[in-house]
Amino acid sequence: MLRGRTRNTGEIEGGEVKTTTNFYCTRGSYNWAKPDEKQYLVSLVTPYGSISETFEDEPEIEGLHPSDVLDIIEGRLKSYWISTDRESKLKTIAEIRKHSIEIDRQYIQSKIGLHELAIERLQASLENLESEGEK
Repeated sequence: MLRGRTRNTGEIEGGEVKTTTNFYCTRGSYNWAKPDEKQYLVSLVTPYGSISETFEDEPEIEGLHPSDVLDIIEGRLKSYWISTDRESKLKTIAEIRKHSIEIDRQYIQSKIGLHELAIERLQASLENLESEGEK
């Protein structure tokens, strides 16, 4: 189960692949001590770092922006009484947060581009149907 996922994995810019933003939620076994236990893993991948965190209940990320997903991940991380990698994850969050406006802008532009492409394809399909109907 993937939710909130963008299909853009990279763009070629000047012969160089530029990483774009992606976030998703998957359900699986993420606790090595309890392999039968199912959890949700929310992951955020940006050009400035990647971060993920597990949740017992599925968080609602559909329709959110990357900065909102970052807030959800940070809130979960800070809720732990003990976390051995909290400091390194908080550093990653801080680095991503420095660029949150840029990341959100790029994500929104990517979504607009996907919708524009879908509209173009639908319009072409409609035109094909109309031209076939005229025959």
